[in-house]
Amino acid sequence: MNNATCPCGTEKTGHGCFCDSCAHKLAGVGRILLALIFISGGVNMLLGFSGQAEFLGSKEYVIPVFAMLPGILMAAVGVALKLGGGVALLLGYKASRAAGLLVIYVILATLMFHVGEGELTNALKNLAVIGGLLYIMAFGAGAWGVCSKRTPAPVGPVE
Repeated sequence: MNNATCPCGTEKTGHGCFCDSCAHKLAGVGRILLALIFISGGVNMLLGFSGQAEFLGSKEYVIPVFAMLPGILMAAVGVALKLGGGVALLLGYKASRAAGLLVIYVILATLMFHVGEGELTNALKNLAVIGGLLYIMAFGAGAWGVCSKRTPAPVGPVE
């Protein structure tokens, strides 16, 4: 295999080490794996909703504005965004918009829970998740998404 071919044997076309088809499939796998974080967290939050609402309402936040919000409201918004955004990502349905909403959610969650001493690793993990979501916003859902579109092959000059 030379440097101009994808591991699948097809000619590379500007997606790093991969052809268009493989890059599209890898993007779809990445989107699905990222969605699992939010779906799992949303289900856990829903199953323990009353405890989660109580915790969120009683927590002392580093940024005081969060303490002004009722815990039940924060828990309801968290469940809606995690489950709704996670399922939208999983299905590839309006994935860029879902990723955008989840970026806002992850930024807020990071500010609420991962600002302070001993939280650097968790904050960096959240930044990595934000990076993955930004990638989906920029380049779309990849393969196997409800709204997924294959990039058409470039058209050559008309003769």
